[in-house]
Amino acid sequence: MSATQPSTAVHRTQSRPEAPLLDVRNLSVRFGAHEVVKGVSFQVHAGEKLAIVGESGSGKTVTALSLLGLVGQAQVSGQALFDGTDVLRLPEPDLQRLRGGDVAMVFQEPMTALNPLMRVGDQIAEIFEQKKAFSHDLSIKFAIELMDAVGLPDPAHMARAY
Repeated sequence: MSATQPSTAVHRTQSRPEAPLLDVRNLSVRFGAHEVVKGVSFQVHAGEKLAIVGESGSGKTVTALSLLGLVGQAQVSGQALFDGTDVLRLPEPDLQRLRGGDVAMVFQEPMTALNPLMRVGDQIAEIFEQKKAFSHDLSIKFAIELMDAVGLPDPAHMARAY
């Protein structure tokens, strides 16, 4: 692993007096004797976008995965307050409710992010079916609306694509 730590860039459109939606403080992640993330801190307010950038091996993915409790047997320390709750201290059932409902991660490798054997719309709809207990038809409708909202061309056609 590289000794270089990831850096963050937050797009702020205005000054934010309210508490941040996500407040990460002194996050460190260790695999055995190897500390791969050391003392990372950042805040994100509602409506902001966060980019974590850095060299290959600098800890970008491990930083994000640790916030969702997805780093296996790693030792994670620090605080990660999401809407006032320290997600680093949540038990697994609470993390499962949080993932895909209130918090999600967009993985960096598009060739592994989507299953090429499933239609794109079905993959997005699956979250609504699992987390919200929506019908498949309603879930597909929401998936198409989301693809339209982010500016994807012809979202209805894209939802049927593999």
